[in-house]
Amino acid sequence: MIWLDRNLQALLAHNRGLKKELFYTIAGNPHIKIVQTTSGLPTALYNDKYIHSRRNPYKEAEDIISTQVPSQVSVCIFYGMGLGYLPEVFRAHYPEVDCLVIEPDLSVFIKALASRDLQSILSDRNVTFLLGTEPEHAAAVLEHYSLSCVQIIKLRSLFEKDRDYYQRLDYNIEYFLKKREINKNTLRRFGKLWIRNLCANIRTIAGAPGIDRMARGFEDFPALIIAAGPSLNGLLPALKQLVPKTVVIAVDTSLAVCQENGIDPDFVVVADPQYWNTRHLDYVCPDGFILISESATNPRVFRKLRAPVFMGSSLFPLGRYLESVIGVKGKLGAGGSVATSAWDFARIIGANTIILAGLDLGYPHKQTHYRGSYFENRFHTICSRWRPAEYHSFRYLYGAGTFTIAANNGDILLSDQRMAVYKYWFETQIKLHPHVRCKNLSAQGARIQGIPYCDYRELLHLKNVKERIRKKSESLKTEKTGAVTLNLKKLSGALSDLIHELSLLQTLAREGMEATDNVTEHMKNNHDTTNDIRTLDRIDKKLLSVASRSVVGFLIQPLINEITDTQFTTENKDLVLVYSRKIYTDLFNSCSYQLELLKKTLGTL
Repeated sequence: MIWLDRNLQALLAHNRGLKKELFYTIAGNPHIKIVQTTSGLPTALYNDKYIHSRRNPYKEAEDIISTQVPSQVSVCIFYGMGLGYLPEVFRAHYPEVDCLVIEPDLSVFIKALASRDLQSILSDRNVTFLLGTEPEHAAAVLEHYSLSCVQIIKLRSLFEKDRDYYQRLDYNIEYFLKKREINKNTLRRFGKLWIRNLCANIRTIAGAPGIDRMARGFEDFPALIIAAGPSLNGLLPALKQLVPKTVVIAVDTSLAVCQENGIDPDFVVVADPQYWNTRHLDYVCPDGFILISESATNPRVFRKLRAPVFMGSSLFPLGRYLESVIGVKGKLGAGGSVATSAWDFARIIGANTIILAGLDLGYPHKQTHYRGSYFENRFHTICSRWRPAEYHSFRYLYGAGTFTIAANNGDILLSDQRMAVYKYWFETQIKLHPHVRCKNLSAQGARIQGIPYCDYRELLHLKNVKERIRKKSESLKTEKTGAVTLNLKKLSGALSDLIHELSLLQTLAREGMEATDNVTEHMKNNHDTTNDIRTLDRIDKKLLSVASRSVVGFLIQPLINEITDTQFTTENKDLVLVYSRKIYTDLFNSCSYQLELLKKTLGTL
């Protein structure tokens, strides 16, 4: 017990969220036996199988770390604690690199604490222990680390013991990293467009109520979400029978085909910032539904659909800055697809069951969209003799790394990395909201854990509730956000303040560029750089003191990610100055871009 007490004291001193009583109420795992080795160090057996070497577990750990961990590792993840040899050796070799120890079984962890002195790693601030943490939450912890080179070390015997857990962890880490990479690429591609759309939508933002006003407003009703996957065509006759029994939520890309087939949605969810996505709305009737949107949606949507608008809170610093003066709208989940936003909206309004249609997350029969969709028609419009419609369809289909997954009907479904991230989002949300009941009507669509397939005929017993839904919707259509004129006045003042702060940041960024150039020049000529470094410190302190720095920092996030993922060593120390110059340059350019837009926007209020 002496080691248990001392190790716990070290652990709890650096992990304030853990309770001492928790560890004393759980017995050590009886299947794990601690035995001494000829080296004098303890080893362990699980069901008579050695977890570590039977002779010298420390040397074994040295061999594993030296052969499996690359020199440029940015974070190391250990599946299983064992007796702590692997993280201990890792910290000795990589004292500046973070590591995570993930142990789902507290009884195993306690056995380790009682076996040997582990105070060095238990008190190490660069070692994080995730004990009994669900795989979804464990993977999310990676958000706080540099992920340029992630290394996973698995204790095989303990991996087999908790195989289901660690396989779920593998799955969640893999898709967390994919999602992060897609998010980085999306920001790089659309960052400026989101800001431009926010500025163009400022009057809509001022007048639109928030979705928080609808919270739990439809909890007595099932919701039918109509996505735009290829299976939608075959489901349309069935959906017409379900419309009177449900709150109908269509995504923007499915609105046209819904109206063509006599399906009138109660809500339409839009979120895409791109002009081309608005072309799905070219021939739709703008009446009869409520629009659910994000504030950076392409402004053509609001010109085209003059329907009542409710907005979710902005995902971007500029939008959050604007909401800080007129009131937040209410968070609407975003998993990269408008269908994910539609699902979260159905959850927010309290739907007792969420029914999904046309959510394929793949390409049944190698079709990319439902028949007659704008994108399918565009393939025919832009085709030529040498590049027929099939060519464009093929490029879309195989442009994101396709692979096969299981479909609801047992067939093999072609999918890709984009769809896999959306699938991961749905599966994660189901685990985070276990009270939400979901069903998927698309037999040809991807099999999503937690969302079972359901034949539409199983739902025909539902009552006709459309009149009650209509009354609720009509009352929402008359709701206003408050004094729109007052909101515009508040926004005008906020924009003036923001323009002033961005002008200050622009000046500081220019000074930073000049100071960095001076440091580089003086170092090249072996001159003293003390005053230059002091100047840079002064500039950085001023930059950090400006409240709106996050608004400007949004556009330079790709560079920040690049720097975070870079390993700085004595061999590449010159990169520090190179990246410093890049940061100041990108800050200056970000300020210039946003100042031009904000000044134009202020002139329209």
